[in-house]
Amino acid sequence: MGGVDWRWRHGTVSGPLHATIALATAYEVGTLPVLDVSPEWVLIGGATAAGVTSWRAAHDGRSWLGLGYRIAGISGSTLWLAQAVTTGWTATLGWTLAAGAVTAAGLARPIRARDRVVAERHAAQEAAASVAAVDAAEQERLTGIAGEWVTRIERVTQIVLRPLDPRTGKRPPVQQVVVAVEHWMFPGPGGVERCTGYTLELVLPTTGVTWQTLSNYQDNLAAAADLPQGCGVEIGPGRSRRRALIEVSIVDALRDDIALPLPTEPRTINNPIPVGVVRNGAQADVPLRYSCAVLVGATGSGKSNELQTIVAGLLSCHDVLVLVIDYNGGGVALPWLSPWVDGTIARSPILWVADNEHEAIMMCDWLIAAIEHRKRAYHAANQARDDDKLAATPATPQLVLVTDEAGATGREVTKRIAQISDRGRAAAVRTVTCALRALSEYIPTEVLAQAQVRIGMKVNDRKELGYLYDWAGGRGGPSPEDAPHTGYGHVRSGQEPPRVFKGYRTSPSMIRAVAVAQDAWRPELDEVTLRMSAEWQRVFEERWQRSAHLLAAAGGRMPVPSAGGGSPERRERQAPTGRGALPPTPPDGPDAGSKFAGLNDALADLDAAAERLRNATPDTPAGPRDDAADAAAFEAIVAYEVVVPELVVRVLAAMGSAERMHTRQIAEKIGSRAESLGGLLSQLDIRPLKSDFTVDGRRGRGYERAEVEAAAERIRSGELVPPEEVARWRPDAPA
Repeated sequence: MGGVDWRWRHGTVSGPLHATIALATAYEVGTLPVLDVSPEWVLIGGATAAGVTSWRAAHDGRSWLGLGYRIAGISGSTLWLAQAVTTGWTATLGWTLAAGAVTAAGLARPIRARDRVVAERHAAQEAAASVAAVDAAEQERLTGIAGEWVTRIERVTQIVLRPLDPRTGKRPPVQQVVVAVEHWMFPGPGGVERCTGYTLELVLPTTGVTWQTLSNYQDNLAAAADLPQGCGVEIGPGRSRRRALIEVSIVDALRDDIALPLPTEPRTINNPIPVGVVRNGAQADVPLRYSCAVLVGATGSGKSNELQTIVAGLLSCHDVLVLVIDYNGGGVALPWLSPWVDGTIARSPILWVADNEHEAIMMCDWLIAAIEHRKRAYHAANQARDDDKLAATPATPQLVLVTDEAGATGREVTKRIAQISDRGRAAAVRTVTCALRALSEYIPTEVLAQAQVRIGMKVNDRKELGYLYDWAGGRGGPSPEDAPHTGYGHVRSGQEPPRVFKGYRTSPSMIRAVAVAQDAWRPELDEVTLRMSAEWQRVFEERWQRSAHLLAAAGGRMPVPSAGGGSPERRERQAPTGRGALPPTPPDGPDAGSKFAGLNDALADLDAAAERLRNATPDTPAGPRDDAADAAAFEAIVAYEVVVPELVVRVLAAMGSAERMHTRQIAEKIGSRAESLGGLLSQLDIRPLKSDFTVDGRRGRGYERAEVEAAAERIRSGELVPPEEVARWRPDAPA
């Protein structure tokens, strides 16, 4: 609560009025017999007041006009009072006092306005000078830091960063070598931000020195700078070949646990998955859409926690399904299964769990079959998108095989994991493989070779980091000393240099929270993969019966399958948001019992659907890819059943309930030419009837609906791959 402001504030009228009253009062007091003030004392007091006023006006940035106004007012008042105490009060003095008051009041407003402008300008100049002083001090400090590191790098590496200029005989200034210094601000205890390090942007000499050359001396530079334990130097590429970024951590900001940020909305596998925080406070994330991953760490390194962090990131996506192999009692999957087993959520977050070799081989063989089947079945849809890889969407989710303790799985399972890693990219099937040590006995070279994402938690032997990150030894390379505590590690994506990071802490309560949240957006396994064959469908749908012991271990009884059979989590199967579905088959009518019954209703607005399909094909010049739009277009294709080509779909719609129809009549209905239609259908092994037949009094050759349906079923099952000419057919395109 603020105090009362007792300051006397004068306006342009009240100021002169108060001054006049004060002068009259001073005259009355000064002429009292007790005081008998002489004119000399009045003049001395006036001169003193004028001097003080001049000093204060200059200090406050008053205008010269305002200063003159005040000096004139004080001088006039002093002379008037001195005259008054000398001669006594007269009418002339009274009129003089009144005239002076009126004049002062008239000049006060414009002079005050001018004073305000000058005062604001003065304040701005002072503020600018203050900022400039601070900037100069900061620049001097940053220049000092840059100079220290230039000197240190030259001393440790014997690389001359500032060669002598042959023309001037002088070295270039530090500012031309270190062109930027940026500090990191990272929350400390109590949430207060603090500086934990800085990044220097270095311009390398023209002698062919690269950032990789400097990176060989990271440990040496950290030791030369006497950085605290847990801190270090990381050197990486800059924006050009002659630029390097040197990251220097001066406070071990990663020492405390950093909680996993819980998802508030579904993510997508098309974006990187968050796994922790790097030294400069930025989020460490890894791309798993097209990349396989390897995670290693000794016992007590935080490896298991990091694996759960990765699983949490995957399950936060609305276009991913996770399968787990874990011979250690299925421990990775159990906390995720618990909310499903106890009835908190409707579906299992984990699609399949294997805790023994027999189940693991069965799972891997199912995935290998799914890879081949997806490639065949979605060939036409991929062609329509002008892509050779299956899009990961809620309608066609990516399958990710997570394997813990890979060293214990045995050669047969490891061989299959390598096959999945080698062959699954185009079919949206990827792997995350975890092991205790980065050695070939634990992570075979054929698995490591496909892992573009590599995460190494705290290890005891530097050679293991060398194996993991393809580092042959010698200077530089990742060092175990950079990850001194549990939860620390190195992460690398692609060809980037490994970076020190701290993995997010993922507690059991967080796992449960993610499991509950993901139930709202977890995708279903696509029908194409589910029904690739009757035998594989049975293997898949009986997986929980074979793993009843895991469900019991998760803390409850096994969920009872629905009356319709199948896997428990498919009790209330619905099409994911944004995905169309064909109308239910009418209970009776001419098409009852047909596999394509209800197709006329499904294609009632087929022209609009075809327009969406055309928008998903490269009819226009190629431009930047929009991943979100691309995924949406692909999902629309799958939703409208155009894994069967549009040509076949339209032919079936045109035939309606008729058992057979003339070729010319079909061509007219679908917007094609009879001659072209026959050639296209023959590529799908759809042949016209050998004999002419009569329809509506006209004879001619044509097709039987059952023949077209059989071809469509072969395409849906993946047995028949439509030729490109058929897949790309459109009603308005020349056939």
